[in-house]
Amino acid sequence: MKKFLAVLLALVMVLAVSGAAMAASDWDVTAGSNTQVEVGANSATAYFRFAGSGAQYTVTHQITNNSNNTADFALGTSENDRGASVSVPAGRSAEISYTVDSPTMDNKTFKAYLSDGDGNWDQFENGFYTVYAKEATRASFVNFEFTSTKGNFDTAYRTLTLSPSDTGAFDITADAHSANLVINYKIGNGSYDTGNNKGSVTARNIDVPNINATNTVTFRVTNEAGEQAEHTITIDHPSNARLSALRVEGVSTGTRYINETNPASSLSATTKADKNVYVTASVADPMQYEIKIGGTTVTSGSPKQYAIGDTASGTTLNITVTNRANSSDTRSYTVKLVMAKAVDLYALDVALDEAGKKPLDLYRNSSLSSSYKGFRATTYDYWLDDSEIDDKDDLYILVELSSRADERTFDVDVHSKDRIREVDDYVWRVTTTGEDITVTISAEGYQDTVYTLHQKGSSSTGKLEDLAIYNGENTTSKKNLLDMYPTFASTVADYYVFIPYDRNDEPYVTVLATVANKTDYLKINNTEKASNTDELQVSVPVGFGDGKEITITAGDSKYTVKVFRAERNADDDLGLSVMKLYTDANLTAANEVTLTAGSTSGNVKKYTATVPASQTNVWLNTKAQHNSSYVLVNGKMVSEQTTAAKTTKIELNKTGTTTITVVNMAEDCETEQRYEIVVSKGVTDALLRSLILSTATNTLNYSPVFNSNTVYYCTNVPYADSVIYFTPTTNATGSTIKINNAAVSNAVRSAAFNVSVGQNTFDITVTSAAGVDKHYYVNVLRQTQTPVIKVTKQRLSVNGGASQALAAYNIDGYNYLKLRDVAKLLSGTTKQFNVGYDAATRLVTMTTGVPYVSVGGELQIPTAYKAAKVSPQIIRMNGQNVYPMAYNIDGYNYFLMRDLALLLDCDIQYDANTATVNLNTNKAFAN
Repeated sequence: MKKFLAVLLALVMVLAVSGAAMAASDWDVTAGSNTQVEVGANSATAYFRFAGSGAQYTVTHQITNNSNNTADFALGTSENDRGASVSVPAGRSAEISYTVDSPTMDNKTFKAYLSDGDGNWDQFENGFYTVYAKEATRASFVNFEFTSTKGNFDTAYRTLTLSPSDTGAFDITADAHSANLVINYKIGNGSYDTGNNKGSVTARNIDVPNINATNTVTFRVTNEAGEQAEHTITIDHPSNARLSALRVEGVSTGTRYINETNPASSLSATTKADKNVYVTASVADPMQYEIKIGGTTVTSGSPKQYAIGDTASGTTLNITVTNRANSSDTRSYTVKLVMAKAVDLYALDVALDEAGKKPLDLYRNSSLSSSYKGFRATTYDYWLDDSEIDDKDDLYILVELSSRADERTFDVDVHSKDRIREVDDYVWRVTTTGEDITVTISAEGYQDTVYTLHQKGSSSTGKLEDLAIYNGENTTSKKNLLDMYPTFASTVADYYVFIPYDRNDEPYVTVLATVANKTDYLKINNTEKASNTDELQVSVPVGFGDGKEITITAGDSKYTVKVFRAERNADDDLGLSVMKLYTDANLTAANEVTLTAGSTSGNVKKYTATVPASQTNVWLNTKAQHNSSYVLVNGKMVSEQTTAAKTTKIELNKTGTTTITVVNMAEDCETEQRYEIVVSKGVTDALLRSLILSTATNTLNYSPVFNSNTVYYCTNVPYADSVIYFTPTTNATGSTIKINNAAVSNAVRSAAFNVSVGQNTFDITVTSAAGVDKHYYVNVLRQTQTPVIKVTKQRLSVNGGASQALAAYNIDGYNYLKLRDVAKLLSGTTKQFNVGYDAATRLVTMTTGVPYVSVGGELQIPTAYKAAKVSPQIIRMNGQNVYPMAYNIDGYNYFLMRDLALLLDCDIQYDANTATVNLNTNKAFAN
């Protein structure tokens, strides 16, 4: 076959996508155009590169025939694998193509063949070169890894592992502390536009500068053929500044108008009679976020008082929460408070028929005295004389407001447990059996004024109307009427009667009981009343000496009368050896109330006592001198012929004074000594309203969350902080405050108090104008510069039970235990709690009052102990953050046992002889 000379082989490659140029060792082909490339004499090998996969590609040759003869030209991988040939006339040029599928292309050899038309094909020689085809590696990422140079981010994946076909968008949410994120990304195999960056990991810092902004970054990789893979990552940077809780409560009524967790940005409330409110705003992290109300910084979780205007516009409080480290991270709230408009009735009438022809008198006092007869708009309790009302009578309630304007503004409703319906505008019919009737005037959903109508003397079916005990058989003579202890009331079930000795060999008492209606059931011992009467009289033999018990049944209510009759020559000795009053069931000297002796009237010795205004109960401890006498407190028998001391809990009246009567009755059931204690509440409470702790540079978190009635608190400071400051606030006029006996000013930051290494206790004493003291205690642990950490064979005993060995450390002389170990041992006690983890806040959680749920590994002693370091771990206890001292040891948090006992309010003692911590869940914590 003839050999053709001076044939120029040209190669053309068409690229599908834009991209960078080929590597220098390959043919430079401009993407998107047909570029003729000459194979020079010095080129032994050249490559075609094809983008993508799964498609067909075409190799195109352009040839120029400089010979004088026509030649045939073909392209293929062998003589038997050739594409169609093209005939190239002498001195002319032509193109020929060869089409292949890409999976067959990688490293295939293409050869050029010539023929002179005789059917025989020869491979090019003498300067014509072999051409290879090579498929490009697909552009792809292997994975992305996300870290933060500051703060955190929240995403379902910290690392994205991608398959070669993955593309798309991914979202990351950064927290308010995050300044920027670092994204490490690894690309797939192949040569890339980054040079020799095959399979490398490259870090890229992504700034996240703006709160409430979305930041988008695109990652793109291009392969040799110009094909690209692309991922878009969106970084959301929301504001974390928010209130965790907001409470608004009335100063005078104590009503909570707003009590929201994670409150909305705009809130409103209408108050009742409160012209002033306490506003308590809280954030989850007080160290990171500052709260301002009306431009003034307030303490998280501490109430602050604000006045409400009495106009229709009320008062709007503007609250802001700002990130101390990033002022652009802020959130605003508005709280609108409006005091409800009050209105009184113009007229209130009650009649026995609809036409009002039989009106009933209203009495402003339960005595039904004529001097208290008549309606007054500013009196809210009234009594009806039910002697004028027959059973099942219909009452007609007529209500009038001051004007039609008020009628349009206010709603009036009448309520009763009995059947009721509205007859006409402001007229209601009540079918009554003696229940109270209330008339409520309300505006904007609030009850502003409530009038109550009582039916004097009426009682519901099932209660006694009256009860009397007479000395003797079948007698109701007034001269034989016996005193009952206490005086009869339908709501009191137990009574006592004392009868001196007489010569009657068969002593009796006569019991006369009365019910409200003839249809009411009544029985004395085993005798039932007749159906046509509302009373029953029964004579009961009672004997001498120990009490005889009489049982009275009225409907489903039961009453007992215990009768004591003296024997011949019974003792008349009297006297109490102990009569003391306390503000707590724990009868300690610190809780004792001073009894001040007053005048004696007849056989009544009088005393007065003053307790704090917040006191709701007192405890009276009495002891008789003689074991033959009896002691009654407020008519209730507490000591029956014994000298044992007895304690009685007494509920105090909400307003005014409370009178406590004590009767010491001699064995002769005739001689008695009476005592009367009038208990007054202090003019003001000796209470703190708020407390702020701080070092020279920072406000301190402490536990538990401050409450005026919580006495014990704990906190800790690093070694570098050698002083602490207190800002105590009390709203009681005339109160004084001392800290460790040093006077400090109200609502003003104190002078510095020194804090020694280890535990420090500060006694904050608030003294009211009435001289009543209230003590608060703050335990401050100052860390050492170089902690002395020892493994300890610590044991823990709960409520006196067997001691349990625990994984424990003694750090600077104090015991630190695992939280889950303590929870395991306390499960089933009154101080049990469960432990969890809140992934959203990354806080350990404690939920008290529920059994502990084991996760395994509790109460196990490790085989080796490792170094300890101070842990910043915060615990969310019942929804509120607490900050017990903690160390992290080998990945576990160990907490100061004394702090945990304080938070759980249980007694903690240490037995050095047995190296055992003793917890008593039945006693309160005490320093």
